[in-house]
Amino acid sequence: MIFSDHSLQHHALVLGAGGVGHALAQALAAHPRVASVTATHRGAATEKDGIPYQSLDLMDDEAIAGFGAAQVSRPQAPNLIFYTAGLLHGAGLAPEKRLAEVESAALMATYRINAVAPPSCQGPLPGPPPPGTGPMGKPIGPGGQHWG
Repeated sequence: MIFSDHSLQHHALVLGAGGVGHALAQALAAHPRVASVTATHRGAATEKDGIPYQSLDLMDDEAIAGFGAAQVSRPQAPNLIFYTAGLLHGAGLAPEKRLAEVESAALMATYRINAVAPPSCQGPLPGPPPPGTGPMGKPIGPGGQHWG
């Protein structure tokens, strides 16, 4: 369980916080173990329901790298990261009902957001602690107690 270490305050990052992502960000913000929530979306930086939203273009590798570097350098880098972006329809895109309707540009755009962007975002962001360690990199023993 992600909230099992009761001494740790969590800092959450929700990438691609549209409908489902915004609901997740709200739930995280309401949780007593979550100290901060930051969300991203395609629009301009703003605040929505008390949650800061930062602009992030998931089609831009440089923007992803810059955003990730900025998150890692924060005093409270995120230790809960959720990817909720997805693309099914939009400008020039519609779900295909037959194979003959598949267009390569649309297919590549959906592939970029739905399959390529999640690991691209993972690279510059902090990853999980190594096996056998707790959330702060401290060794853990049987029963989950922290050593060190």
